[in-house]
Amino acid sequence: MLSVGRYSLPPMKADLLGQLIMTGVPGKELDGKTATLFRKVNPGAFILFGRNIESAPQLRKLIDDLRDLSEIEP
Repeated sequence: MLSVGRYSLPPMKADLLGQLIMTGVPGKELDGKTATLFRKVNPGAFILFGRNIESAPQLRKLIDDLRDLSEIEP
């Protein structure tokens, strides 16, 4: 049980904890190191910026690669 002040929360499964995290992506494609980190953390959302976009097909591939990392359906 997690306690914060007077409030107690039930234990959260470790695999769901990452769903509370929204993160950016460092580049225009998913590298192995970043993919490994994202598989471990399993973030709930990704923020894409201009630095992540080169073309429509490249962006589609990046999004598909990010979706493929998650075991939880969007």
